[in-house]
Amino acid sequence: MTRAGRKPPAGRRIGPVRRWVRGNPSDVIDVFVYVVVLNLAIEYVPAVISEGFTLTLLTAVLLKVALELVDVVFGDAVSLGGFVSVTLLVIAFLGARAAVRRLLENDPDRP
Repeated sequence: MTRAGRKPPAGRRIGPVRRWVRGNPSDVIDVFVYVVVLNLAIEYVPAVISEGFTLTLLTAVLLKVALELVDVVFGDAVSLGGFVSVTLLVIAFLGARAAVRRLLENDPDRP
């Protein structure tokens, strides 16, 4: 019997991905929200690039896993806040990385 109380069709087992999706709906929603935010960034911020939806989806899943890993490893010692603060944090990371790379970039006009 599944979590929703329905039995899978006779002879069919529920795969691990489907079992995870049914058991963790809030995680699925988080990934969907990350995909939307990433696609909006891709649409309106020229520096943000993704070659396709699959890469955007995988990026969103990776972000979710990274945030969960921080929670598991550090527990209550680290709190990154909610969706808005995490989004601003990621934007700040991207901006800082771009600024440092620009600063360290080789300029052919300089010795």
